[in-house]
Amino acid sequence: MKKLISIVFLGFLFFLCSCDNNQTFNVKFIGLDDAIILEQTYQKNEKLIYPQPTEVKGYTFIGWDQDIEKVTDNLMIKAVYEKKVYTVEFKTQFGEVIQSKEVYYHDMITYPNPPSLEGYHFMKWDQDIQYVCENVTIIALYQEVTHMISFQTQFGDLIAIKKVVHDEKIIYPEAPVIEGYTFIGWDYDIAYAKSDFIITAKYEKKVYHVTFQTQFGEVIDEKEYVYLDVIIYPNPLVIEGYNFVSWSSNEEYATKNIEIIAYYNIKQFSVTFIGFDENIIGKITVNYMSPFVYPEAPIIEGYTFVGWNQNVIGVKQDTTIVAIYEKNNIDVEVVHPVFSNIEHVLLLDGIIENRSNEQIQNLFVDIDDERVNYELDTNNSFSLSISTSFEKSSIIDIIFYIELNNGEIIKIYEEEYLMYIEIKTSNYTSYVNDFSLNDPLDITEILEGFNLQENHIITIDNIIYGGYRGTNELHAYDSSNYRKCNSYGHEIAIDQDGFVVESNTLVDLPANGMILSGHGTASTLLQKNIQIGDYMVYNQMEKKVYVYRSAVINSLISLRESIFLAKEKLIKAYNTLLALDYQTLFSIYNQVLDDFATILVQYDDQMVTQIKNNLAKLHFGVIETKFLEVKAFWHYPMRATGYPENNKNEVCLFLNQVKAMGFNTIYINTNFNGGTIYPSKYLTQLKANHFVYDGYNDYLECFISEAHNRNLRVVAWSNTFVCGDGYLPNHSPSKYVSLDYQGKNNSGNIYFYDITNPEVQELLVNVYQELATNYDLDGIEYDFVRYPASNLYTFSGNITDSSLIDDFGYTESAMRLFKENYQVEGNIKDLILTSDEIRDKWQTFKVDNVTNMVKMMSQAIKEANPNMMISAAVMSSLSGAIQTYAQDFGTWIKEGYVDNLDPMIYSGSNAYVLSRMESFIETVNGDANIVIGISPDNSGGNVITISEQIELISKYVQIGFNEFSCKNIFSSEEIMSGFMMLEREYNATIYDDSHTIRKKYAQSMLDRITNYYQYTSIMSNSKELIKLYNLLYSDLIDISLVKTELNKITNETIKNKLILEVEYIEMILEGK
Repeated sequence: MKKLISIVFLGFLFFLCSCDNNQTFNVKFIGLDDAIILEQTYQKNEKLIYPQPTEVKGYTFIGWDQDIEKVTDNLMIKAVYEKKVYTVEFKTQFGEVIQSKEVYYHDMITYPNPPSLEGYHFMKWDQDIQYVCENVTIIALYQEVTHMISFQTQFGDLIAIKKVVHDEKIIYPEAPVIEGYTFIGWDYDIAYAKSDFIITAKYEKKVYHVTFQTQFGEVIDEKEYVYLDVIIYPNPLVIEGYNFVSWSSNEEYATKNIEIIAYYNIKQFSVTFIGFDENIIGKITVNYMSPFVYPEAPIIEGYTFVGWNQNVIGVKQDTTIVAIYEKNNIDVEVVHPVFSNIEHVLLLDGIIENRSNEQIQNLFVDIDDERVNYELDTNNSFSLSISTSFEKSSIIDIIFYIELNNGEIIKIYEEEYLMYIEIKTSNYTSYVNDFSLNDPLDITEILEGFNLQENHIITIDNIIYGGYRGTNELHAYDSSNYRKCNSYGHEIAIDQDGFVVESNTLVDLPANGMILSGHGTASTLLQKNIQIGDYMVYNQMEKKVYVYRSAVINSLISLRESIFLAKEKLIKAYNTLLALDYQTLFSIYNQVLDDFATILVQYDDQMVTQIKNNLAKLHFGVIETKFLEVKAFWHYPMRATGYPENNKNEVCLFLNQVKAMGFNTIYINTNFNGGTIYPSKYLTQLKANHFVYDGYNDYLECFISEAHNRNLRVVAWSNTFVCGDGYLPNHSPSKYVSLDYQGKNNSGNIYFYDITNPEVQELLVNVYQELATNYDLDGIEYDFVRYPASNLYTFSGNITDSSLIDDFGYTESAMRLFKENYQVEGNIKDLILTSDEIRDKWQTFKVDNVTNMVKMMSQAIKEANPNMMISAAVMSSLSGAIQTYAQDFGTWIKEGYVDNLDPMIYSGSNAYVLSRMESFIETVNGDANIVIGISPDNSGGNVITISEQIELISKYVQIGFNEFSCKNIFSSEEIMSGFMMLEREYNATIYDDSHTIRKKYAQSMLDRITNYYQYTSIMSNSKELIKLYNLLYSDLIDISLVKTELNKITNETIKNKLILEVEYIEMILEGK
């Protein structure tokens, strides 16, 4: 019984346990702010599994509030968080830490007081953040304090007002020149701006020397006067044979050093020549006792002139001189002579009237010493038709002689005759009555057939929408935020459909389109990665642009945009009456349209090339190129693609191509990398020393001679101060090399000569004298005639970090010479760090070194060849050239060391080139000839930009162009095709002789008038001008007669343009 009870009890317990294990509980996991992370049901004693805690911004999860292994009850388990700690750092814009503190998430930020900085005032914090949510750096933005520094004369006249920042070095202006006064200094010598200030220029009156002398140099009186003293004139000297006329000046007051000349007229007398029957042959006025020329006594029928009644050298009174004749037995006369010519055939008609008893046997006619025999008819009349060999208009001497029966030959008639012959006119211009140009076919439907986003090229990010374009920044502009940027970058224009339609330094904003504008690295990014025709998707929120490319689309869009641009230029040229070859341009344009229509049906790369070449011809063809202009390029020997120049034949092939492209001048790189292209006693020949040039001693002699055979000028382009390029060659001694402040011997792997080293000076003088002596060059150009770029001028006060100095010239030779010249003691490099005065003197010292070297080289060249033109490739800003490169070309041209300047205005921006060019012309002010160096194709431009910059230059009569370089020109079929449009038979430069310039000018104008102007309504006197220019071509008239006739043109624009051209030519001819 007990056993049964025990069994029953155990069974009941088991039942109770089974019921307890089946019990369930609810478990909630609660996050921050009581949000439920997870809610689950567990069996009793089931193992509890903790979920992944929710991430909460600004908080860090540190655990759960309960650590339970098995579930035995309903549970609410909370996630425990703690606030994150962030660093809030306050800095100045210059990097100085103002305050740094740790702050809990979402705590309010307390802004410190910004520190006071000398020369700056606090503007604002760059961010307005109230609560902390991340590590943050907040920048205090400052603006430089500026001061107004006024400069005035002691007379109260304002010279300049300069706005300078606090503690900036004050750059004093040049004191104005005041008549009668000498500038003696400023009343204050303040180096740095501390406050607004007025600085006054002080002057003192000048003392002038006044000399009175005769026009023959004999001194009458000499005195010194203070400015504005009254000048007292002496009595003029009495000179035998002369009458006093006047003083050369009527100056009342002393205002300058002056020589006042007493002018005398020599006394004059009349000499009357009396001929047959007391007829006056001539009357001349001659100077007192001056020799004079007797006139030719007239031929008197039936008489022979035997002499004059007196033969005097000079006269002291009015004199009459009588011709003496003896009567002849022959009385023969030419009557009713009629002379004419048809082209080269001379027609002579008339009658010989014989009033003597002698019978005429023969008639002889001399035409410029060539005799023609003619038998008279029974009436003694003559009619001759004589073919001549004259190729141009000429004044010829026609003399008639008769032969009598007794064999005596007697001259009976003489006349000078103008044989007018029109030269063959060139055909570089032409006229069309209707110049209607069609548009290229639309390509919208064709573009719609492409998947524009099929080929992704690049994604560009960090694009700033609107605003000012800063360093290395990329900005997007549209019509709502457009701003014009400077020329130091690159831009692309995107039309309303998303296609790139223009890529250049500066572009125009397309209608409903946009511009991407980049500076620095962003500019490079655009130039290297974006092409015309690329498709772009711009996402303003993401600050990104997605770029897609199809080679066909790019080509079609680029070609179509170029066609539209060419059309615009052609119509503008036609409407503004530019004298161009419109028939050829019209034909080329229509061929382009036909070819473009063809590739829209069947795209063909070869035809695309043909279109590009023809478009280049159109863009160059709208240039009204000047006949008198240096048209040049810089040439690296043997590096023009396709023209190896390894023998005479190859040189000739290259020069033939150069001639066909309209160039008239080649700047050939003769000296480079411390060596030469020719055999030299002083430098190593680096090229062409193993080739043979038939008939010539060397490559350079061959090149020059064959160029001259084609009327091409050759200028030796030399890398003057460069002794190593890329490396220092063995032939350039290391002791010859300049060093920078840190002791480095190269600037960007270019090694410069130390021009203070006497051995270097002697070497360079010998090199240039040898070059000028041995070769028939038309000129020599200095390039790299400077120090490497320097930043020394940017420092003021003490320089605390010498590693920031980028400046050359610190050889022992140079520093020793500097000490001697400026009486300086101590370590030059240490003084450079601490003294503004020493830095200024050092800069002046370097400028003087370059100028002195230029002077020595130029003197050596002129000694070898006085007529050698000397040129210099220089920076386009004189002040920048002096500050940065120690290149004072202003002094070189004023002192006559250099005749010609080639400013290197390398930019893809036409506006920048124009601005720099105009500024440069103003700076030079006529002291030198100017040839503008351009290289737009190396600066973000293309073949079109080259043509546009040449067109800009062509509008200035006094300048030419020089394209850098042959490597670009001859590697591009497009560029070569374009230049072919500039070829002219009448291509000349100001360096040609007077006869050539007049002749080429006449050819140029005959082309323009005959083939273009006479068909327009602007030149009613074209026939008169054609005749005058034919006579000018033959040197039979003065150019002033042409100018008089040009002034009769009714169209003011054309008249003024042609008058400006002829006046410039007159000026050039007067200087010959």
